[in-house]
Amino acid sequence: MIILAKMPSSVSSIPSPTPPTKPPPPPPSTGSSRRSRLSTVCPPTSSKSSFLVSRTQILLTLIAFLSVLLLAILFTFILTRDVLLREYIEGRIADDDSNINESKSFDGIISTKLPEVAKLVGRVQHERATDINRFRVPGKSLVAPATSNNETLEEEDKEDEQESSVSTTAEEPGADELRLSGELYPIWYNLTMKIFVPGFGAQIPDENNLTFNGDLLMKFRVEQSTHRIELNALKLSFDRVNLEKYQLNRVDQSNQNMSKSVPKVVEVKVDEAREKVFFELDGTLEKDEQYLFRIPYTGPIASKLSGLYLTTYTTLAGEHKCAAVTQMEPTDARRMVPCFDEPHFKAIYRLNIIHPFGSRAVSNAKEIRDGVATDNEEWIQTDFDETLPMSSYLLALVVSDFDYVEGYTKRGIRFRIWARQDAVNFTSYALQAGIRVLEFYEDYYGIEFPLPKQDMMAFPDFAAGAMENWGLVTYREKYLLYSPELYTAQQKMAVASVVAHELAHQWFGNLVTMRWWSDLWLNEGFATLMEYLGTDAISNGGFRMRDYFIIEALDSAFDRDSRATSHPLFFEIRKAEDVSEAFDSITYSKGASVLRMIRSVMGEESFKSGLNIYLNRFKYHNAEHSDLWDALTEAVPQHLLDSEGQPFNVKNFAKYWTEQTGFPVVQVKRISANKVLLTQQRFRLDHIVGDYSIDEKGVKIDKNINNTFIKNLQNNPNNLTTTNFNLNKTSLIVKQKQVGNVKLESSSKLIENSVEKQDDEKKNEEEEEFKWDIPIWWSINGTDQPMLWLKDSTELETSAGDVIVLNIRSQGFYRVQYAPDEMEQIRQQLFDNHTKLSMGSRVRIIDDAFTLAEGGYLPYEDTLNLTQYLAKEEEYPPWEIALTGFNVIQSYFDDEPETEDLRAYIKLLIGDIFERELDKLGDWEPGDGEKHFFNDLLRQRIIQRMCTLRDSRCINAILNIYRRQFVDSCTDFITTENNGNNSGPASLPHKPGRKMASQCSKIPVPFRTLAYCEGVHYGTEQDWNLILELFRNEIVQVEKERLLVALACSRDTHTLKMLLTMASDVNSTIIRLQDKPSVFTHVGSRIIGKKIILDFFIDRWPRIYQDFKDQQTLLRSIISSSIVGKSQRVIDQVENFLRENQKTTKNLDVFKQRLEVLQTNTRWIQKNFNKLAQWFREHNGQNGKTLLLNEEEIQGPFPSPIMAKFK
Repeated sequence: MIILAKMPSSVSSIPSPTPPTKPPPPPPSTGSSRRSRLSTVCPPTSSKSSFLVSRTQILLTLIAFLSVLLLAILFTFILTRDVLLREYIEGRIADDDSNINESKSFDGIISTKLPEVAKLVGRVQHERATDINRFRVPGKSLVAPATSNNETLEEEDKEDEQESSVSTTAEEPGADELRLSGELYPIWYNLTMKIFVPGFGAQIPDENNLTFNGDLLMKFRVEQSTHRIELNALKLSFDRVNLEKYQLNRVDQSNQNMSKSVPKVVEVKVDEAREKVFFELDGTLEKDEQYLFRIPYTGPIASKLSGLYLTTYTTLAGEHKCAAVTQMEPTDARRMVPCFDEPHFKAIYRLNIIHPFGSRAVSNAKEIRDGVATDNEEWIQTDFDETLPMSSYLLALVVSDFDYVEGYTKRGIRFRIWARQDAVNFTSYALQAGIRVLEFYEDYYGIEFPLPKQDMMAFPDFAAGAMENWGLVTYREKYLLYSPELYTAQQKMAVASVVAHELAHQWFGNLVTMRWWSDLWLNEGFATLMEYLGTDAISNGGFRMRDYFIIEALDSAFDRDSRATSHPLFFEIRKAEDVSEAFDSITYSKGASVLRMIRSVMGEESFKSGLNIYLNRFKYHNAEHSDLWDALTEAVPQHLLDSEGQPFNVKNFAKYWTEQTGFPVVQVKRISANKVLLTQQRFRLDHIVGDYSIDEKGVKIDKNINNTFIKNLQNNPNNLTTTNFNLNKTSLIVKQKQVGNVKLESSSKLIENSVEKQDDEKKNEEEEEFKWDIPIWWSINGTDQPMLWLKDSTELETSAGDVIVLNIRSQGFYRVQYAPDEMEQIRQQLFDNHTKLSMGSRVRIIDDAFTLAEGGYLPYEDTLNLTQYLAKEEEYPPWEIALTGFNVIQSYFDDEPETEDLRAYIKLLIGDIFERELDKLGDWEPGDGEKHFFNDLLRQRIIQRMCTLRDSRCINAILNIYRRQFVDSCTDFITTENNGNNSGPASLPHKPGRKMASQCSKIPVPFRTLAYCEGVHYGTEQDWNLILELFRNEIVQVEKERLLVALACSRDTHTLKMLLTMASDVNSTIIRLQDKPSVFTHVGSRIIGKKIILDFFIDRWPRIYQDFKDQQTLLRSIISSSIVGKSQRVIDQVENFLRENQKTTKNLDVFKQRLEVLQTNTRWIQKNFNKLAQWFREHNGQNGKTLLLNEEEIQGPFPSPIMAKFK
C-alpha cells in the first residue's frame, strides 16, 4: 500500500476529485444520520416526495394561528433573530445591513449571543457545505466556537449510540483480548452479498439504502477444542433471536459427507470494543475436525474511507454518481464480512455479488458469471471464481459503472484499467506500464504471476495512495491516470512508480505474506525497493530511478530515523489497531534502504536467487523476516566474508539494521601520514543541540528549558510514582505519573527528565553499545576501492593528500563525518573538478554535510563553504539535495529580516542556470521525454526556487504568464466555447459552458502550480474566487490539486481560516475527505499559515478527532501539519493542549514526534541563528551589507504594483 505521497516537491501532493456542480439538498440541521446525509448525493429512487409538509411546519402553523398576540410577537422575534444569524453565517446579509456590526469578529459576535444562538451556529456549521456561501463571511474568521463543536459532538455521539445495538465495554481491551484465540483456522469463505448502492435505478427501500445483506458460508478447521466460534466483526448486525439461521455442519475434506449431529448456536454475542462476534454453542467443536458454518448478517456502506464505503463523483454532464469501494488494510475486512481478520489466517474466497442493473462488479478473482439476470429485473448477479489462499486485508470488491481499457501480457494474462467514464481516456499509459512491469517482475522473481487476470481501478475518494489487493489493485486517480497535456514528466514518473510498487506486492506481500504486522516492513520496504527497479523497467531507464532513490527514499529514511521518536524496522505491534502508526518512512524508506544495502553487499544476481528461494518456499503461506534472511544466506556467494572473516550470514548482518533504532555515522580522521582511522557511533539529530544535566535530586534537566513543571518535579519528588517503559532498546525507570494535578506522561519534554542516576548511567552505557557491521564502499582520488568492513574501528592505508570519499553512490545506510582536513580536501576537489567524484558521491557529501551541521557534528560554516562549488554543478540530484538543505535553514529563518541575505546567497548559486531559462518560461519546451528527465527537472526546479526566493524578475515573469495564459485565456475560452469555437485539447473532457482550468489554461504544465499560487498571493479576492470556481468545476484531479494548492497561497488570514474550516468539516463536499489533510499541509507550510494553524487546530481538535479518528492516516497528517513552530511558547502551548486532551491524544505517537521537532527547532535557533545570519550577510554578494526586500519591484497582474506586505 502506498501511504506517503510520491509526487514531486514542485507539485502539490493533494489529489482532488470532482465535487458536485449543483449543490444537493442539505440534510437536516440536527440529528441527521450518516445514511440520510449520503443519500442526498445519490438519492434512492423510492425516496419520499419533497412536497410533503413536515410535522414541524404544521405545528408551527397551528401555533401561529392559535397563540395569543403576545406569544406570536415573541415567537416572530425569536424566529427572525435566528434567521438573521443563519443568513449572517452563510454570508447572505448585505454589506450595509445595520443589524450586524461588521467590525466585530465572528467569535466576538457569538460570544455576545444567548446559548441557544450558539447552538444554532453549531447546527448551521455542521450542515453539509454544498455552497461556498455556507462558509463565506466577508472579513470574518470562521473558526467554530467550542460551544458549537461540543454540541455537535454530543448529537453525533447520541446518534451513534442509537444506531449501534452491540454491547460495549467501559475499559479499553488489552492487546491479547483483541487478538483471535487461534482455536479455529479458516479454509475458505463463500460469500453472497446484495449491495444496496443508490443511483442506478433499482428500487431501494429507505431502510435498505446504503446497506448490504450478507450470507456467508465458511469452512474452518478446529485447531483446539472449543465451545464457541470467535470471529472479527465491526458494525455488522446479527439476528440474536432466530438462532436457527446459523447452520453448523461437520464435513470431510471433500465437503460431500456432512453430519448434522453437531452443536447448535445458543447465543450470539457482539463485542464492539474488541471488534468480535461470538457464537456460543451447546456442545464442543472437536480438534482436527472441519465444519461448515452459515452466517446471515447485514451491515452499512460506510461514509468514511474504510471497509465497504461509498464514493461519489460528478460527471462532466453534471450527473451525480455513486460507487461502492473497499479498503481493508489493515483491519477493516471485518466491517464487510465476519472473518478471521489477521494476516496469518490465509484462506480461499469466493464472492457472489447481487448489484443494481447498470452497474458492474469487480473483485479479486475473475468473473465466471458476469451481470446475469435475477428474479428481479432491477438487480443482476456477478459470480467470481475462487481466489488463491490470501489474507483478509487483501479482499476487494467494487460496484460501479466504470469503464475500462484492456490488454494482455505475453503469457495471456488479462489486464484491465478501470476509471470513471469521463477519465477512461487517461488510462492507456497505466495499461502499458502495468503490463511491462508485471512481465519484468516475473523475470526478476523467477516466478510467474499466478492469477489469470489483473485489474487496476482509479477512484475519486481513496484514503491511501494505492492498495495492492491481489488481482484488483485500487488507486487514487492521480496515481493511475495520465495525459501528456496535463501531467508533468515527474507526475508521469509518479504514476509509473506507484503502479510498480503495487504490482511488486503481488509477489512480496500477496503470494508470501508477513505472519503479523510487526513485519509490515517486509511488505512495504521490499515493494518500495522494487518500485525503483520496476519504474526503470517501464521507462527503459529514462527516469534514472536508481539515482532518484538517493534523493527520495534514502533521504526520507535518514530524516525520520535520526530522531529520538524513531523505531526499529522490526518492533512488536501488539494491537492490530496500532499498525497504522507503522505506515511511515521507517517502514517504507528505511526498509527499502536496508534491503538495497544487502543487495549491494551480496550482488544483484545472488540477491535475486535468494528471493526466488524465499518466494517458492513460502508461497501461499506466511513468513517472518528471519525466513527471508535464511533464504538470502543460501544464495550468498562463497567468497563473501563478514567482518569477522567468516562466511557472510545475512541474519547476523541484518539484525543490527532491523532490530536497532537509528543508524551510524562513520567518522573519518587521519591519524598519520599514511593512515586514516574509521570509527562509528549512532547518529542523533539532537547530538549537540540538547544540553542536559543531572541535578542533586537525580533529575535530568534540559538547560535550555525553563519550565514550571520542571520546578514542580524538583520540589515534589515524593509525589511521583515509577513506571517501566521501553525507549528504543533501553528499559528505563521513569518518574512520570503526576506532579500536583499535572500528569506528565503527555509531556515529551519530560520523557527523560526524571531518570534515576543509576539508570541514566545505564542508558548512556547502552547507547554506546549501538553498533553496526558497516560495509564501507570508498574511493581514493575518484577511484573505487574494494569494499571493506567497519565494526568498532578500521584503519585505511592512504597517502597524505589523497581525497578519500566514503559511501560512494550512497549504497550504505549511514552518514559520514570527515575531520576538518579531510573535509577541506573534498571541498577543494569539488572546486577543482567536481566530476571526478561520482554524482552519487557528491549527493552523499552534500546531504551529510547539511545534516551533520544541523545535528551539531559539523560547523555550519564548513557546510556552507562546501556549497560554493554548486555554481558549477549541472546535475539535478546534487542540486535537489542542496536546495532541500537550504530549505531546512530557511524554515528556521522564516520571516526574519536576515532571510533576505540567505535568499541572496542562493540566488548567486542558481543565477547562471536561471538566466538561461528565464526567457523560455512563457514558451516552455520540455526535453526529449524521459531521455532528458533529470535535465528538465533541474530547469524547472531552479525557476521555481528563484520565484520562491522572491526574485522580482521571476515573480513578474510568472505573474505575467498568469494573467495572459490563465486569466485572459480562460475568459476568452468561455466566450468562444459558448459560440461553438472551443479550441481546447480534443482529448480532454469537455462540456460547453463549464469553465475548467484543464481546458482553458495555457500555462506550461510544470509551472501551473507556481503561477496559480503567485496569482493568488499577489492578487485580490477576485483571484481567489476565480481559483475556487475553477476548483469546484474541475474534473481532472491533477489540475484540481494545483488549484487547491493555490487556495492556500492567500495572504489573508480570514481566508485561510475559512479554507481550514472547509477542510476540517467532514460533511463539506467542497473538498473531498481524502484531500482535507493536504489543505492543512499547504497552509502550514507557508509563513503566514504557520501563525494561525496551531491555534485553529487546537480550537477545532474535538471536531477533528471525532471526524477523523477512524481515518488514522488522514488524522496523523492533519496533526503533523498543524503542530509547527520554533519557540518555547509553542512547546508550552502544545503540552498544555496534550494535558487537557489526554483521552483523545494519548495513543497518537505523532504528537510525540512533533514535540521532538518543536524542541529541536527551538534549540537550533538558540545555537545557530546568529552564526548563520552573519555568514549569509558576508556572502550575499553585497559586500556584507544586509539586504532589505524591495516590494515595489514586484508588479502584479493588476494595474498598479502590489504593495501589500507578503510573508
